[in-house]
Amino acid sequence: MDLSREAVLGPSARNSDHPSRENILKAAIRLMAQRGIQSTTIRDISQESDTNVASVNYHFGSKEYLVREVMFTVVTPVYSRRIELLKHAIESSSPQAPGLHSVLDALIRPLVEAGRDSDGGRTIIRLLSHARSTPDDPINPWLAEQFDNSVHHRFIDALVSAVPTMDRSEIIWRYELVRGATMHVLNDLDPRSKRLLTMTRSDAPIDDNAAVLERIIDFSINGFVH
Repeated sequence: MDLSREAVLGPSARNSDHPSRENILKAAIRLMAQRGIQSTTIRDISQESDTNVASVNYHFGSKEYLVREVMFTVVTPVYSRRIELLKHAIESSSPQAPGLHSVLDALIRPLVEAGRDSDGGRTIIRLLSHARSTPDDPINPWLAEQFDNSVHHRFIDALVSAVPTMDRSEIIWRYELVRGATMHVLNDLDPRSKRLLTMTRSDAPIDDNAAVLERIIDFSINGFVH
């Protein structure tokens, strides 16, 4: 699986090291993570990056290609880390099948440890939540084509090996439930929403990645085996 900038973005990856292009991209990531993809305009981004609209269009061609660049920049490190951890789990257990815990750790850990905005919110969780709340957004099929399909099938194959007594279709269901639960919890841990803090009325481990990861993996393992 080639997650290089040129392979995923094609011609729109040109001049990727230009300073003004980098400023525009950083501004777009900040605004789209906070306000949503569709609610963020090119004019908003140009003002935030202290550039003009023509400069945004010159470097990215259109908002659609800018959104792709935003998603590529934020999503690629997480998906690459998932592949790396899954590969390690498979190789370290060979010739036996990888354990369920190690496969789920490879799936969940990169999201929990993902880069954060200045206020502590996980950028990828915010962006993916905005995208998925708008099913007709053209970024969704693009994400599926470039990232989701191949990565998900790798994990499903590993889970089939880890839980050989379970039917593949059932594993797919439980895999999706694990992914959904992870996204939901990380959304509720977002410091802007504070939903989990409000519900528990206690000090939920918002900044403790290890504690959050342990809780999600324990829950996910129980969901798989019971």
